[in-house]
Amino acid sequence: MASPDFDPFAVLGVLPQATPDEIRSAYRQMAAACHPDTQPPEKKAWASEQMIRLTAARDQLLDPRSRAAYEAARASALRQKAIKDLWRERAAQTAYANARRRQAAPPSSRSPVRRVAIALSLLGLLVFCLLAMSLLLQFVQNPTALNPAGSTLTWTRIGQNLLTVADVGFVGWLLLIVFLALNWWRRRKP
Repeated sequence: MASPDFDPFAVLGVLPQATPDEIRSAYRQMAAACHPDTQPPEKKAWASEQMIRLTAARDQLLDPRSRAAYEAARASALRQKAIKDLWRERAAQTAYANARRRQAAPPSSRSPVRRVAIALSLLGLLVFCLLAMSLLLQFVQNPTALNPAGSTLTWTRIGQNLLTVADVGFVGWLLLIVFLALNWWRRRKP
């Protein structure tokens, strides 16, 4: 009866610090209550199993070596259970603290997608500004250089060039606006 589920103290109904006399007294009371000879025929099988458990518990607790071995194993099992419970409790506390921290902290505004959108919009704006300045400088230095027909005022041609360049910046700005709107929508939802 050395299974890990077998607790001789619980079988006999005594405390772990019970003396041999208390163990014998508890055994006699339990044996008188569940002896197979005193039971009806339908409970004889159960009563014989109970007597085997009672006898094994009594023998284990009355033998000093087996009782010491059982108590050492029980103490070790209790220590291991306490350690597991402590680790479980610490893990639960850590998970709870992390959840509270995530709840309290504002959502990160530095997501990689948002960074890319901001970088594209700034790059588009920079390219747009550089090309616009370049076209304006060319127009100021030589007003007929942009129009081979010889017209002095070529705002249409400048506008077409600027619109082509603006497409790059527009895509970046559009991505930024979309991601800002999605971020606002995500924060707004409960």
